[in-house]
Amino acid sequence: MRRTVRASVTYVVVFGLLAAACSTATGSNSEDRQQPAPVSSRPVAAAPTTAPPPVTDRPPTTADAGPSEVDVALAHAQEAEAIPPAASDAAGPANQPVSWGGAPGYTRYVFREYEGAPILSLVEGPRGRQTRCQAVDLPCSMSDLEALADSGAAPPPELGMSAGEVSRLVGELRALRTALAPFTDVNEACARGYVPDRTQTPNMGSHFTNLGLVLDGVFDPAEPEILIYARSDGQAPDGPLGECAGGTWRGEDVELVGTAFIQLTSIHGEDHPAGFTGPIDNWHVHYNLCRGSGVDDIVPRDECLRLGGEWMGTIGWMIHAWVLPDFDDQFGVFSMWNPTVWPVSSVDDLHDVRVVSPADDTEAVSTIENFDFGDPLTISSGSSVAWFNADSVPHTVTFTSTPEGTEPADLGVLAPGSDAVLEFDEPGQYSFYCTIHPDMTGTVVVQP
Repeated sequence: MRRTVRASVTYVVVFGLLAAACSTATGSNSEDRQQPAPVSSRPVAAAPTTAPPPVTDRPPTTADAGPSEVDVALAHAQEAEAIPPAASDAAGPANQPVSWGGAPGYTRYVFREYEGAPILSLVEGPRGRQTRCQAVDLPCSMSDLEALADSGAAPPPELGMSAGEVSRLVGELRALRTALAPFTDVNEACARGYVPDRTQTPNMGSHFTNLGLVLDGVFDPAEPEILIYARSDGQAPDGPLGECAGGTWRGEDVELVGTAFIQLTSIHGEDHPAGFTGPIDNWHVHYNLCRGSGVDDIVPRDECLRLGGEWMGTIGWMIHAWVLPDFDDQFGVFSMWNPTVWPVSSVDDLHDVRVVSPADDTEAVSTIENFDFGDPLTISSGSSVAWFNADSVPHTVTFTSTPEGTEPADLGVLAPGSDAVLEFDEPGQYSFYCTIHPDMTGTVVVQP
């Protein structure tokens, strides 16, 4: 099912010019970018392929015999080594075919389903293991980072920054907040050439883009290319928010909630931007956007043209920065989503609604996010679990501990963007890990 919304002509013009700027500067059409192949059929792995020895307390039996754990790990490493890496930080997986899955704002890759096949929707952050500051118990928000910098205390190791780097980052963010003072009046945004998209995205807001700032190719932390507004009553919009006309705002009452930055890949290249000080600013690249004529969707180029929309293979690197006190984002100052912006929600709920399921007939999905299998999964006997590798490197799903009378399964190597499904018939606890990255562990609890 495709979602359609109203879109203003001015918004289409702005993003159409951005798409044209990208293709003109690179000397190529964005439709030449790599497109994922249709997804292949995904067999349910009801039986193990290779089987490392169990690590339960029961003694090994003849049925448990098989390749040693070391042999399995070596075989996995060789298979993973043969999988080609992504061509750049901004590119999708080089391996084909892929599936659909991921979670925008949380994972490196996101693929949407289109007519039974995957289509690349988002690439976020640099390749490899990323530094993601999006846990409530870490100093990830603007207010938390300020408090940390002012205290002079050593930052938590999860931030990957020294105290001096945190101080410099906070200085950049404070400069941005100061620069936003005039724009608390939306008329000032209109007067300075920011063009609204008229659509208020949930947990984000309405984007007002300054095309001149985008095309000048300059990254200035105190001069965002995008200002984000939302209805001032905190309610859902019931139509287009309004428009800028004659340098003034004509529409519903809105308030400034945040900012965003754009760095065109045609100017800054395919490598992840340096951007703000430190590694916690994971920029993202959108792909296959279709806007205009009432269309707001992620579809292939031909389908977009059929719908009468303006297709943008990509625009470039983007990131949000939530620096205003009234919209302090505990999910992180650079989060894609802000739970304080309509509809107000919790951080956990935000994650759950963003996950793209790679298999509709499974009871649970384990999205591999930044070298992490996530929380333990609980399912019913006879149900299946799907694992989707949303990272830029291969992982394995290799079981080590299973209930009495069952043999540990090995789903093998999952290339970036691929998935595997396993059905569980016997109740009990199943433990698994990644042989390539042994610190990655997970659990499935099967209830009767």
